[in-house]
Amino acid sequence: MVYLDSLRNNIRKRTETDYIMPIWLPFIPVILGVAMSLIAIVGILTRRPFIPMLAMSSLVLVGLVAVIINIYVLYKWIGRRNAHFKRQLMMYRDLVTLLREISRERGVDISTQIALISREISEAEIEETEKSTVLWIILTLIIGIIIFYIYHFLTKDFFTHEKREDRIVRGIQEALEVLGVKFDYRRYYEIPHRNTILYILLTVITLGIFGFYWVYVITKDPNEHFTEQRKWEDSLVRVLEQLVLPPPPPS
Repeated sequence: MVYLDSLRNNIRKRTETDYIMPIWLPFIPVILGVAMSLIAIVGILTRRPFIPMLAMSSLVLVGLVAVIINIYVLYKWIGRRNAHFKRQLMMYRDLVTLLREISRERGVDISTQIALISREISEAEIEETEKSTVLWIILTLIIGIIIFYIYHFLTKDFFTHEKREDRIVRGIQEALEVLGVKFDYRRYYEIPHRNTILYILLTVITLGIFGFYWVYVITKDPNEHFTEQRKWEDSLVRVLEQLVLPPPPPS
């Protein structure tokens, strides 16, 4: 029960870590950019003395708002990556401990499955290290082209994380089957592999237009991943409860 409660607590933390970002949020700076352009055009074309000054003030204000929102989006993008990966590692460690305890009590050998899961956890500990949110935001503000590297690791890391997670889930399914219960799960949305070099070239060739699609998938892919995650985590807890909790008394 102690290990199961610890696992439940880690799963509950997803309300804090697995932030599902509104798809429209990253595009607000683009919309504000269009507004800035319109304001600038009005300021240039008009000949009234107070209009250019008003246009310039509005331009500065809108530009400032766009920058602040862009920083916030970067902060949430990188922050949710770090928080989700950290929570997952903690959950996997609790799960391995719980499975070992159950197998020991039942006298069932699931060492092969535990070894598979533990190996994937060890790789995650090496590869899914925390990215400094503040550092990358500052670097982007100083050297704008750095944004492409942020896009790269946000795209690549979730793809790699999901593939590793699928292998861990298969190991969990096999372990539970040996323990006498069945854990069914099939992923309905898979993050596709996205080639960073190709995406950069397409963004440059299309004068930034393809970049809008890149921003869209950077937002959407983790959203879909978190949604899928909730399904199998809840299902897993129910299956584990069948193993750990005593059956209800007959009525």
